[in-house]
Amino acid sequence: KRKSLPYEHFSIILQFILDKNRIFAGADLMELYRDSKHKNANEVQLHIAPKNPIIFYSPYSNKDGIELVRIINAATSTKCSIQNITIHKSDLIPYVTIIKHGKQIIACIVEYSACHAYHTVPYHNATLRIASLDTLITLYFSLGLVNSQYFDMGSMECLANQLVYISNRARENPDRFPFPFISIKCSGQQVTLPSL
Repeated sequence: KRKSLPYEHFSIILQFILDKNRIFAGADLMELYRDSKHKNANEVQLHIAPKNPIIFYSPYSNKDGIELVRIINAATSTKCSIQNITIHKSDLIPYVTIIKHGKQIIACIVEYSACHAYHTVPYHNATLRIASLDTLITLYFSLGLVNSQYFDMGSMECLANQLVYISNRARENPDRFPFPFISIKCSGQQVTLPSL
């Protein structure tokens, strides 16, 4: 059972994602994609619960992590810390910056490793970029390969497999799914071996 994120941290991180136009990639998206039947993408209701660490993509994960910790520490008079996880010479496993409050992970910032596809949805009088199903599947399978106390291979693989199931179901019934089969919107660029 996870302890909920402090609301101040939760709201600061989400506002940061909106202000910087980052791509949200949290586990809350599984529920959104699973339950998005017979709706237009502009009518989709995204609910982000403060019970999971907030995961998002960034072109500069460490820089964003430092800035976010500075904002959180100044606004809440709490002490958050940063830890970077990287596997050198790897095209599959992303560079990740973890933000912690004590022992609790409050955010995971995943650095761009390619051009990551996304969709846009309304969120609290703003527009939020959300990772496409294919982007999420790739992300969670790759996080499952990270040898770290923060990511459990079984949990990440289970989540990725559920997303594969949702993706297959959506592709079998594209008229009942509000998002395009393949998103033509992406952010980032491939700069390593996959770009060849």
